[in-house]
Amino acid sequence: MEDQNGLKKPDVAAIAVKGLLGAIPYVGPLVGEVVSTLIPNQRIKRLEKYVQILNEKLSNLQLSKEELERRLTRQESIDLLEDSFWQAARALSEERKGQIASLMKNSLSSDQLDHIRYKQLLSILGDLNDAELLMLKAYSIREPLERDKFYKQHESVFRTPDIVVVVVSPWLEPPELTILASFAARLKRMGLIEDTYVTPLGCLLLAAIDQAEEFWPKT
Repeated sequence: MEDQNGLKKPDVAAIAVKGLLGAIPYVGPLVGEVVSTLIPNQRIKRLEKYVQILNEKLSNLQLSKEELERRLTRQESIDLLEDSFWQAARALSEERKGQIASLMKNSLSSDQLDHIRYKQLLSILGDLNDAELLMLKAYSIREPLERDKFYKQHESVFRTPDIVVVVVSPWLEPPELTILASFAARLKRMGLIEDTYVTPLGCLLLAAIDQAEEFWPKT
């Protein structure tokens, strides 16, 4: 709907927000610009990139256009797609967009969509940050040498490989180690890891985002 000046409601709202924030000295105008221009534009670019990645992954299913349309337009698929858009709009890395797209692709790989399963896995994925996902992947690597290699590849995140097997006292350890310990503790609370190994739920999540083909077959 447009007003008499030809502006749409979202445009009017953005202008109003920008005007209100602009009245706040010093940081107000800067924040107003971020809220009204930068955030919407960045989210559009992220969604555009996500759809490009999703398109590439869905093409690997080798479905006819008619069959893909049938699966994608199911009520359950539309629900998942909407949730994936919300996550992709906030995804900072291309890797995270790829993980979301992989989950969406795998949900469409079967003629019968397990909506509840993928809905839950997508929700869990959205609750995890990139470092927690890397840590979950590390727990899934059973060979010690391969796990050490993985840690070294992501040294900027892990700092020390001992984090997955030690209990950290926050008053005795540096802040970086304390934060990493909190990631491990959170993965355990969510039922994704247990002691030094990944749980079946963790395996399902990794498989859904194409990170666990070697030990947890897709269904």
